[in-house]
Amino acid sequence: MAIKNDISKSINEIVSMRSIFKLVGDQIPGKSKFEQSDIKPVFDNMSLENNFILYQVITRTTGKTYYETLKTDIELINQLIDSELKTNFK
Repeated sequence: MAIKNDISKSINEIVSMRSIFKLVGDQIPGKSKFEQSDIKPVFDNMSLENNFILYQVITRTTGKTYYETLKTDIELINQLIDSELKTNFK
């Protein structure tokens, strides 16, 4: 979670979030004196890039080691429930 916070903090210091939302098609009401159309500075920051990469690696690792196992466990539980329902409610 700390890396995600570092990414947010870095972006907040480099570029207007309003500009980023506008770029992806989500308008934030009101005007800002900090509004800018160029978000290139976000991509020119090595620390931010490193944090993005680290966050991506952590997310992938978590997905593979935790969520895939969780999915398997949930599927097994569903099979057990289905089996019990079929056995007890014929």
